[in-house]
Amino acid sequence: MKKITTFLLIIFFAYQAYAQIEVYDRYTPDNKLDPEINIFGEKELSDKFKLTVFTVLEPHWAQGLIGIAYAPVEWVNFEVSGGIEYHPAWYRLGGKISFIKDKLSLVTIAEKGDGHDNYFYKSTLLYKFSEKFKLGARIWRDHGIGPVGMYTIVKRSGLDVWLMPSYDLEHDTGRLIFGVSVKI
Repeated sequence: MKKITTFLLIIFFAYQAYAQIEVYDRYTPDNKLDPEINIFGEKELSDKFKLTVFTVLEPHWAQGLIGIAYAPVEWVNFEVSGGIEYHPAWYRLGGKISFIKDKLSLVTIAEKGDGHDNYFYKSTLLYKFSEKFKLGARIWRDHGIGPVGMYTIVKRSGLDVWLMPSYDLEHDTGRLIFGVSVKI
């Protein structure tokens, strides 16, 4: 899976228009850290369509998706994607809906693999208080529900840090998630 992900990223970055790397850790009350790396990229195909790539790398999980995004208007975006995962199943399907208008954004992601419990969702509502600070709420499978704050350290390079204290209803535990996002 890592070879396939690397291959897809090399091809994509050769023609890349926008990319972002996000690294974060989930901290749980049982003193465990669960690191993850996400890589997202997109290439504009026309005024309304983009090619997208998304990969996830964790110690015991990996996936790679390629998709197409459509923006009927500037502030609305729909995306469908498909790809592979490192799991008993080999396929993964995904969808994303984004509404970003003025200072308010709502982004919802859903994915499905093989099996009744092989699914993922993440929905984030953010309000941009300033050029450097955003605050909102997030619900995220296997991570929890809670407030999320984002601070831009270096706007030009897109270096952001974010923090999310959450309660994971599915696993009945509290979590603290800290991340760094870099636009490249």
